[in-house]
Amino acid sequence: MGTSVLAGADGGIQVVGNRLGRSGRACRLAKTEDLIHSAQLNPGLFAEYAEARRKWGMPFKKSISLRQIIERARS
Repeated sequence: MGTSVLAGADGGIQVVGNRLGRSGRACRLAKTEDLIHSAQLNPGLFAEYAEARRKWGMPFKKSISLRQIIERARS
């Protein structure tokens, strides 16, 4: 079974398939510093989510984008 990334009704991302349960690692309600740490531990997941958000034209959070989180995780 492959992985599908879907937009939830609340604007969140839901992962279906072999990555089920990992969506909590990029929760929009998490603190920015926690998201940065999670991006350090899960770079592929965050890259996948950032690309999905870019395609959908949906922001992640008002205060910071997934791309910004990824950049801060790399520094």
